[in-house]
Amino acid sequence: MTNHKRWYDLDPTVSLAVSILRNASAKDQLLVADQIIEKSKAHNIPVEKILTEKPGILTRRWYDFEEDVFHALECLRVSPPEVQKVLAVEIVNYLCNLDNSITNDPV
Repeated sequence: MTNHKRWYDLDPTVSLAVSILRNASAKDQLLVADQIIEKSKAHNIPVEKILTEKPGILTRRWYDFEEDVFHALECLRVSPPEVQKVLAVEIVNYLCNLDNSITNDPV
């Protein structure tokens, strides 16, 4: 029996980060996408090459519909596992900080 897993399900930390990102607002997804792309450059991920890619004609994945999010997750996907984990922790922290800044604002 073949076990078909999504690339981000191979590591629980990466899986959690992608799940939280998926459930974030579109605005927050774009903010995180920018962060992932910038941090990927610092980890020598071939960002410029990835930025020229387009989602396939069959856009079935949730992140295929927004080009910036697609590019960010492609950067994450092609990263070595140790870099994926570092970026995943940063994604979770970034989204938690965004959420805290929203919920702690006085009305």
